[in-house]
Amino acid sequence: MKTNRTKNGSKFRISKIYQEMKGLEEHNKRTASEREKYRRAKKRVGELRGFYGHLGAYLIVNAFILLMIFMSTLEKGQSFWQARHFFTLIFWGIGLMFHAAHTFSLNPFLGKKWEQGMIRKFMEDDREDSQKFQ
Repeated sequence: MKTNRTKNGSKFRISKIYQEMKGLEEHNKRTASEREKYRRAKKRVGELRGFYGHLGAYLIVNAFILLMIFMSTLEKGQSFWQARHFFTLIFWGIGLMFHAAHTFSLNPFLGKKWEQGMIRKFMEDDREDSQKFQ
């Protein structure tokens, strides 16, 4: 092991300092990776919470609306089974399906494979463009 002297005469080992610095770099990489994992997990939990809140609101509000419509049709002697009574349920349900598709990555047309392919394509295009101007 190589030792050097500082200006004030104290000895230190270069290899020991290098090892400590290398260990610190690895620790920083690991902690950065852990922070990134935590950030992604927190984002995912937020998406799930948002979806389940949306689902809960959909169920409660639509149950209330349909109950009110049912009670109203009983009083008036009308049929409950009319298409206009279910517009809110149907169209809000379509919106909820899109929210679920986003939250649970259920998009068959523009899914993860498509996204990864497009990222690769754009990276290759950028690399080719940068090589043109070198």
